[in-house]
Amino acid sequence: MVSLRPLEGKRVLLAEDETLVALFLARFLGKQGAEVLTIASLEQGRKLDVDTFDHAVLDVCLDDGEVYPLARRLEQAGVPIVFHTGYGDTLRELRTFADAVILTKPAHGAAILAAIQSQAVDVLDVAEAGSS
Repeated sequence: MVSLRPLEGKRVLLAEDETLVALFLARFLGKQGAEVLTIASLEQGRKLDVDTFDHAVLDVCLDDGEVYPLARRLEQAGVPIVFHTGYGDTLRELRTFADAVILTKPAHGAAILAAIQSQAVDVLDVAEAGSS
């Protein structure tokens, strides 16, 4: 049976400093069943235990700098990352995150959900391959 709330039980970190975008995405992801924590700055991100998240949706440029230090911590913790940025994939640093999905703003909520779900499938495939 297909779930009407595909992110049920998942915890998503949303790093976005544009208030309207943050509100829209947090609401959309919440309707998909996710528990969403929204931050707007790197300072807020430094205080987080990144191991508690299942997914992250990150804008590159936050109020107090670029999100890369937080993204590195998330990557090291094995948290799948979706970059949602107005810069597209033109930023060289983005390409160093080999497993991340890069979406150009404004991306529709459905595109972000599809990106998150594609990463979840990859994680399941790896787990299933290891158990055989």
